[in-house]
Order: sequence, then C-alpha cells, then structure tokens
Amino acid sequence: MPSLATLVLSDARFPGGGHVHSGGLEEAVARALVTGVGDLGTFLHGRLRTAGLVAASFAAAAAVAAGSAEPCWAALDAELDARTPSAAQRDASRAQGRGTLRAARASWPSPVLDALVAAHPRPHHPLLVGAVVGIAGGDPVEAAQCVAYLAVSGPASAAVRLLGLDPIAVNAAIVAMAPTVDEVVALAVAAADRAPADLPAPGAPMLDLLAQSHVRHHRESRCVSLRPEDHVGHGHGHLVTFDPTETEPDHHDTPPTHGRAVRIGIGGPVGSGKTALVAALARSLADRVRLAVVTNDIYTTEDADFLRRNAVLPPDRVEAVQTGCCPHTAIRDDITANLDAVETLEERFGDLDLVLVESGGDNLTAVFSRGLVDRQIFVVDVAGGDKVPRKGGPGVTTADLLVINKIDLAALVGADLGVMTSDAHRMRGELPVIAQSLVHDPGATDVGEWVLAQVGAVRAAA
Repeated sequence: MPSLATLVLSDARFPGGGHVHSGGLEEAVARALVTGVGDLGTFLHGRLRTAGLVAASFAAAAAVAAGSAEPCWAALDAELDARTPSAAQRDASRAQGRGTLRAARASWPSPVLDALVAAHPRPHHPLLVGAVVGIAGGDPVEAAQCVAYLAVSGPASAAVRLLGLDPIAVNAAIVAMAPTVDEVVALAVAAADRAPADLPAPGAPMLDLLAQSHVRHHRESRCVSLRPEDHVGHGHGHLVTFDPTETEPDHHDTPPTHGRAVRIGIGGPVGSGKTALVAALARSLADRVRLAVVTNDIYTTEDADFLRRNAVLPPDRVEAVQTGCCPHTAIRDDITANLDAVETLEERFGDLDLVLVESGGDNLTAVFSRGLVDRQIFVVDVAGGDKVPRKGGPGVTTADLLVINKIDLAALVGADLGVMTSDAHRMRGELPVIAQSLVHDPGATDVGEWVLAQVGAVRAAA
C-alpha cells in the first residue's frame, strides 16, 4: 500500500508549484505538435520513457540514499544535471524542487533534507521527492511511481487548460499508460542501488529543444523597449520579470513576519481596477514606505508591463508571475510561485517595508492564502452592477478591506452607489468598506492610509 507521503506528493493540490510547469507541453502545443488526445498520448509516452525514466530512477535512488548513513547527494545532483542538457529543464526541475522543499520541511522535517540542501540549495525535484518518500518510510518503488506519474499528469493537466481537451478523455489516456508506467518504475527500481554515474540516461533531444525554445520565446516577448518618457528617472527600459524557472538560489525558508516585508494582497474580478489601484498606491506611497509589487497573469506579464510602462516604480521592483492556471490557484491553493516572487524581491531589496501582491482577475470566491499575505483587499467596481456586494462570496465578505471602485461611473451605468455601500456594510459587518474614484482621487488616499495602518499594525504585532 502506498504511504501517505507518496499520495500527498502525487496530489495535484500539493503546494509545490507544479501548475506553472508543463513539461514541454506548452511549446509542443504552440508548434501544433500536440493538437488532441491522440497526439497527447504520443507525447506523454515519449516523455515518460525518456525524461520520466531519468526522473524516476533518481527518485528511487534518492529514497535509498535517505536511509543511508552516507548519502551521496552531491553526486546524485551532479549526475542528474548531466542527464538534463537543457538549461531550461534544469532550472524548472530546481524551481519545483525549491517549492516542494518549502512544503516538505513543514510536513516532514528531517536532517536528511538539511543534508540534501547542503549539497545544493535548490535540489532537483526528483531527488527531493525521493528523499521525502524515504524519510516517511516509503521505498524506492513508491518514489519512482510518484515521479513517473507526475511526469505525465503535469503535462496532461496543461493540455486540458491549453487545448480545452475533454478532461475525462485525458484521464483515460493517462490510465491507459499504466503498463508503460509500470515498466518505467521497474527499470528505475532495478537501478536504484547503483552508483549515481551508472543510473539510466536516456536522452530526449526534442524535449530539450522545446524547453529552450519556450524560454526564448518568453524572453523575447518580455524584452520590450519602453519609451524613455515611460520611465524617467529609472534608467533604461529593462524589463524585469519573474519566471519560476529563473529564481535565485533558496538559502532560507519563508522568514517569520518580523523578518520580512508586510504583504498585502489585492484581488477582485477582471476589469475592477486592481492594477490601476496598485499603480495609484505605488505612486502615493513610494516616498513613505519602501515597497515592491508582484503581479499575476495566466499567460502574459500584461499587468507588470503596464506598471513598468507607467513608471510607478523602478522596473526591478515589479515581479510578474505567469500562473498558467486560474488566478485563485496561485494565490490560495498553491502559493509557491508567488512566494518565490515575493522572496526574490525581499532578497533583492533587503529593506522592503511592503510588497503588494496583485491577483489575476477572478470571481467573488477568490481570497488569498494567509500563508502568502498578511492582509487582503478585494476590489469590485460599479460597472459590475450594484447587486455585486449582496452576492457575497469570500472575497466580498472576508477580505480585510472591500473597495468599491470607479464610483464616478455609477450614474453612467445605472448603479445605485447608496445600495452598493449599504449592501457591502450589511454583508461585511464591522469590516471596512471604501468607495473611491481614481479619476477624482488619483492617489487612492483613503486606501493608502489604510495600507499604511496595516503595515504599522502587522509590524507592531510581530
């Protein structure tokens, strides 16, 4: 029977940041190499027998090493690097390893993990998974099964999102791969006791090329030339963004509140004015607190690009997370990518007072994880109709502050502002509500004062 650790690590809800990685599937879709369930099955079989076999072999070896008196973590890490010629794939593996490490240390604290991190501060994902399975009492079979499954389930989930494939058909395609998974696991386990240099090393040149091409395309799309007037006083228009495959080495866990910036999340529906509010706060608070911003978009860096074009902050104080999934996943269910972005800013600017984390546009149920932010603002606007506040939802009813935005448009769209504010107070009880217009108050004065008060309150409570 699989151990609970194996089941947890295999679960798509495990907060390891897996949703931002497609295993090469996104680029394959962009090149029309995968267009349907049949193509997907071919892609997954090829990935499983090559990169999947390598990953499963090293996970099985890591499970063995976790129970050894003298584990060879450095050698395993180096050999896995050697079997991953694509820098993009190496970085992706280490980024997932970093995310998994954060959650693993909280769930399975062990000197084994400390030794693994001592060999490399950002261990490869298969090594981390194998080590955790071993720590939890699992065996090499379980470690190999877990990683082999993840090698196909991640790209399969991405295919559903990118191509709109029938999830039932995709799930059936994964189940049909059971014999191949079993074969790969058997090969991996048979090699688990070998020296690291003797572990399987099948190559996957097409996956390597797809990974490198994918990163290149993203870099090209980001490196836009900003007009000089868009960033006066901030040097040249260098576009800095966060890519979960391009993070700095992780030398620490998430620090306690007293050792980091205060984090305030800003969420709300699409078009409610979240980015404009972030821009207003950045302008009005820049001389009062040391701040930075993290934005979230599904496939682009549009919100971060907007902030940089409008020069609300120096470009390197704005990080963009491309979630590859519904916004609420990245701010609530698996916050790894956003934590990495926030910590990157905190490492880059060690004296930050405040980080604003803007969610992608979502629905009324979207709330931030308290593991990501200290306070949260939910933004709705009058153009959505005066019925929105009384519809409720966790975003409206539980956010620390509700902002009713664009009140200057109320008469134009037939919204009764009195009804909106009354309903909002009724739904929220004692929690505050601010109605504002950035046309009439470009600095978002009331929201800014609330933000400053929260920074002080969180600092005082630390």
